[in-house]
Amino acid sequence: MCFAYNLSFRRDSILNYLRKITTSSTRKRQTLTLRNIEGSFTLSNFYEFVNTYKITHHLAPEAEKAFDVLINSLNEYFDLIENVTNEDIEETLIKWYTNATIGQVDIIRAKSEYFGTPVFSDIVINMNEEEAEDYNTFNGMCFAKLLMLFGLKIPGHEEQYLGLIQWYDFKNNNPHKLFKYDCPLVKIIPMYTIVSIDSIVEPVHVIPRFGRSNEYFINVFIF
Repeated sequence: MCFAYNLSFRRDSILNYLRKITTSSTRKRQTLTLRNIEGSFTLSNFYEFVNTYKITHHLAPEAEKAFDVLINSLNEYFDLIENVTNEDIEETLIKWYTNATIGQVDIIRAKSEYFGTPVFSDIVINMNEEEAEDYNTFNGMCFAKLLMLFGLKIPGHEEQYLGLIQWYDFKNNNPHKLFKYDCPLVKIIPMYTIVSIDSIVEPVHVIPRFGRSNEYFINVFIF
């Protein structure tokens, strides 16, 4: 996540960020296509679907966390949409996907098992140009871990294609100490947001810092 310089955080600032993140941007790929549907469910039978799925499928910790925070994250997202009733929300259809292709070049994944190992891509997120200078960013961009990809179909609304992400934030609060060895030095934080897939630029290489807990380098040399 890219916090304001005073590092204060309020729910209003999240909602404002969500409203603007998919408008103008500093760096953007052409298209992103969701692929490989894993399952579908309406929000009214969300818990039934998850419990049934767990009987026959293994969920990696990232996928477990995605289902744990999905409803609260969706509640924040629904606050941004006009003319949505409680009945609409209950009938909303979720289509859960495991990967997406960006610009017919890169593939991002959020999958508990891919050739025997869990894969949850680290990604670059565009910030709105008007707000980028108010945040600690890397060239107007932020970093996150992708936990889930899904389509969201609210009755009476067009289907939306979304990602549930967990944010990275800069490790140090001092804006003059954001980088180490010319790379952003970040930590992963317990902050989860639903974003449009249009705000996802590309996958990014995140390297754990040896001998440190929750410290990572963003490898900008292979952007």
